Amino acid sequence: MKKRMVVLFATLLLLAGSFGTGLAEYVTETIDSNGTWTESIMCPKGDSVNISINPDTSPVMTITLQCKMPGETTWGDHNTDTWILTAASTDQEYITEPAPEYVHYRIGCDAVADYTSGNCTVRLGRDNY
Repeated sequence: MKKRMVVLFATLLLLAGSFGTGLAEYVTETIDSNGTWTESIMCPKGDSVNISINPDTSPVMTITLQCKMPGETTWGDHNTDTWILTAASTDQEYITEPAPEYVHYRIGCDAVADYTSGNCTVRLGRDNY
């Protein structure tokens, strides 16, 4: 009986892993100065990253998506994924291409020159399918 329970449990775990969990993972942050970033999320191979930028109080800033590949210790800009926000900016949503391998992403405002005033709320997420 105990052996059957172990086999049944192992089979259920295998099936759950093959279908994915369907859970979403996301982080949010209010960007109100330079050097402000979301926590990072890990995006497995084949998953896309979803980005939402919502202006709160007339933001004037540049928002940058950064990534860190396995084995790297420093963050780098993700291709050229940057968004320039002005006081007239509206909500923006983007989906980047699937990750080539496990990648850590974060989004925020980097340098002093990238921030002028205001704030916005950014959301960085992925769907786990």
